[in-house]
Amino acid sequence: MLSGENILYFSADDWGCGLSTSQTHIARILARNNRILYVNSIGLRKPEIKKSDFSKMINKFNKFSKGIKKVENNIWVFTPLVLPFYNKEWCTRINTQLLINLIRYQLKKLKMKNPIFWSFLPNTVRLIGKFNESRVIYYCVDEYSAFDGVPTQAIQQQEREFIQKSDLVFTTSRELYERKKPGNPNTYYCPHGVDFAHFNKALKNNLMTPPDIQSIPHPIIGFYGLVESWIDVELIAQVARERTDWSFVFLGDIRIDISQYQSLPNIHFLGRKRYEDLPAYNKVFDVAMMPFIKSELTRNVNPIKLREYLAAGTPVVASPLPELGSFRDVIYLYENKSEFITMIELALKNNGPIPVEERLKFIAKDSWEQRLEDISKIIMQR
Repeated sequence: MLSGENILYFSADDWGCGLSTSQTHIARILARNNRILYVNSIGLRKPEIKKSDFSKMINKFNKFSKGIKKVENNIWVFTPLVLPFYNKEWCTRINTQLLINLIRYQLKKLKMKNPIFWSFLPNTVRLIGKFNESRVIYYCVDEYSAFDGVPTQAIQQQEREFIQKSDLVFTTSRELYERKKPGNPNTYYCPHGVDFAHFNKALKNNLMTPPDIQSIPHPIIGFYGLVESWIDVELIAQVARERTDWSFVFLGDIRIDISQYQSLPNIHFLGRKRYEDLPAYNKVFDVAMMPFIKSELTRNVNPIKLREYLAAGTPVVASPLPELGSFRDVIYLYENKSEFITMIELALKNNGPIPVEERLKFIAKDSWEQRLEDISKIIMQR
């Protein structure tokens, strides 16, 4: 495993945001043997005039005003302030100089010299070469230019430049690998890992059922994660109207208008849950669903939740994203509403001890530790 390094770590997710993403998992494992300055997200899109974005801006300012914070052993978190006009050249220049000065100060304060420049964000490209970094790593987990509200052409250009300047590029899906490799021969496919021991707790008998799901009738078809534009809630509503004996449960922040679905008695939106509590909810799910809408964004993703569902022993019904082809033997894939219903019926019927063991055996090898060992070998070889 990589050790003895200083790492300047640009995340797309803020530390402590309530989500446990690939970026927090990787940072925690790296921090066992390295020192990390974890820079909270500088964002990709300008904020809209709505309560959630305003709250996010206030939260950012509060974190910035408190300065650098040690959150765990070997991990220091810094929240920079930047101007949110990402498609303006003048703004980019100002933000770049601001970030250079702020981060140099924090690195000096922590006595971190020659850090590895490790970024999940393509719009950090103009910071490359400003910190006497020993290596540059681009860790690509999404097709960022396909997100709603981002300056698509600017992000595409920044990413092309970042890939060319990187010593190493890691991608979490095969689709991303095929797209990024032409820009840098040192590009590697490295899928997500899973906190197997944590989610495997769902199979323990002593795990208590969360109060807010106790009274919901079975069978329960569950989902956790952001309820965003790429989640096919309309499909779920159509099926819920037909199969009134099934309960559909969503856990996570809501980023779309769900008012038209709240009158359906068998669809339940329970809000975001703590990472620590997810195994208890998985235990209650009779089936886990991944109803992704097909788009430029989703065809490049490799959902972490798939591995988490499988580590909990839960049968999974999912839309056929390209990255899920290798899971075909242990999950149920559907193309349309009729197949979605059929696959849920099959999953409910076949969820015995043998299928559970097959799911666990398939996913047990995919630990985050193993992923970081693979990555570390590549970094040290280079």
